[in-house]
Amino acid sequence: MRIRCAQSSGSQFYNYKSYFSVHLQTIVNAEYKFMTVDIGAYGRQSDSGVFTEFSVFRHLEAGSFNLPPPRQILRTNITLPFVLVGDQGYPLKEYLMRPYPTDNGSVSTKEIFSYRLSRARRTVECAFGILVARWRCLKTELQVNPEHIDTIIRTVCLLHNIIIDKEGVNETVAMTQITPEDHSNVRSSNRYNRAKQMHVVYETG
Repeated sequence: MRIRCAQSSGSQFYNYKSYFSVHLQTIVNAEYKFMTVDIGAYGRQSDSGVFTEFSVFRHLEAGSFNLPPPRQILRTNITLPFVLVGDQGYPLKEYLMRPYPTDNGSVSTKEIFSYRLSRARRTVECAFGILVARWRCLKTELQVNPEHIDTIIRTVCLLHNIIIDKEGVNETVAMTQITPEDHSNVRSSNRYNRAKQMHVVYETG
């Protein structure tokens, strides 16, 4: 989340995209709602570094986070646990799936898995797109003192959830809220052109 440069902050809030920011790290469900919210880490920190300082991480590691029990996949005898889905910036855990490291670009089973995982992750990108589209103050830097940033972001995330509960979400509209930068990230993580996507669909049925 973009912020105005805080006095005497040095480069702590200055991120690799060349602007000042704080991290907003959340868990998003399939309904585009924010289930957990962690705000305030310095913009210069990496996603994985922030995640390991996240209180949810400690609960997940300790097995005390309230994840649903494993469930049998429909029309199969396979039972699998519920997991979080993240991008390459996150560590691989039993409870957190991330794409395979990139290879030479050939279409393989690993590439197909990474593509499917990235498609699942679009829900997260949509949730943030909807949030920013609804509260335009998030499209630019927040012109407030650092002590108010946490309150503002928590409030808009809560209102985001309330509106979805009351009005629902048009998934077609939700997809249009992904920013061009998000589209670029999805494409780069998939590393697929259209021909490869068609091949993946054919291979997986």
